[in-house]
Amino acid sequence: MTPKTLQGWRKRLQKALDQKIPDAVWKRVIKRGYIDIANQEEELETGEGLEYLKEQIQELMEDYEAFSSSPKLPAPKKQDKDSPPVEIKPNRRFEALTDIIATLANRDEDVRKFRDEVLGGKLLLPEEVPEWIKAQKARESHTLSISIDVTAGEELESRISEKVKQILNAIEKGRDWFLYVDETSGYTLNYIVPGKKHMGAIPINKDGILGQLKRLAGSFKDFWPEAWAVHFILTGEVRPVSIGTIAFKQTSRALKIILELSPCLTGKEVQELYFRERKALLKMATGKTKVRELTDKHIDLAVFGVKESGSWTKKMHKWNAKHPECKYTNKGTFARDVRAAYERITGWKWKTRQKEAESMD
Repeated sequence: MTPKTLQGWRKRLQKALDQKIPDAVWKRVIKRGYIDIANQEEELETGEGLEYLKEQIQELMEDYEAFSSSPKLPAPKKQDKDSPPVEIKPNRRFEALTDIIATLANRDEDVRKFRDEVLGGKLLLPEEVPEWIKAQKARESHTLSISIDVTAGEELESRISEKVKQILNAIEKGRDWFLYVDETSGYTLNYIVPGKKHMGAIPINKDGILGQLKRLAGSFKDFWPEAWAVHFILTGEVRPVSIGTIAFKQTSRALKIILELSPCLTGKEVQELYFRERKALLKMATGKTKVRELTDKHIDLAVFGVKESGSWTKKMHKWNAKHPECKYTNKGTFARDVRAAYERITGWKWKTRQKEAESMD
């Protein structure tokens, strides 16, 4: 008896093709009305319905395999994983430079003026710094930056005025006004917290004493990070002049090592720093400490696998025709090698366009 149910046709077709039919492909078969036509063909002559379905599904299967055998770019993550810059331990040259700069900075007119007028000529103890900064912030409050978006063009003033009224109204009613706060332009002071690995950070009034301190610390940015310069100004304690910094940047698409180094470092010192930090980054990101070298064959495989469209079978035949010296006889082995080469070059997992395949109409 001729199977006329959807499930019956699917089982019979899978047996004839000797392969499973993906749900996405079967949905298209149903949506396009191929089952009804197959039933009509089968009524006229036994076996014709099956032959009709085999012809129609061939193209659908090729489309599906083309999607499921092609990778896609990783989606960018909303937040990247950036490590804060880490200062590099100084050598004797930079220890001497630290002594020289500290001596000259202590004689700096602006530093002496700040210490006299703000600190009363008396330096703070390191452990006093955090509370002194917090107390100063409590007296001065902090600067708040508010951002608004308006359409340019005629009557710009009225649109700005209306937006400001909305903000003031929201503040008055105590709701949603914080949505207008521009977090990217906040005025913050960084400082050292004794006994802690992390730096302290506090929002400040840019026109107050802490704003003055921040600008003064910024005048030493070529030698010290802000927190170190603040510490020096308030306590007189000197941290080593920066020989350079190292930071990691990890996103869903790339790993990067960011080096900011003094040209006084030798090539050997730079090389040692880089390889040490690369090993640490790879260990953190991939669990491995080395990057394997790729042969020309694997480089070609990775590019070929991305550029060529079609099923794995079609891709393998095209590869064999183009590279007879590296022929493949097994589709699975070919697909495995392409994916492995791709992942080693890009650092990304081979994720296919499966959703596109499943949403085929």
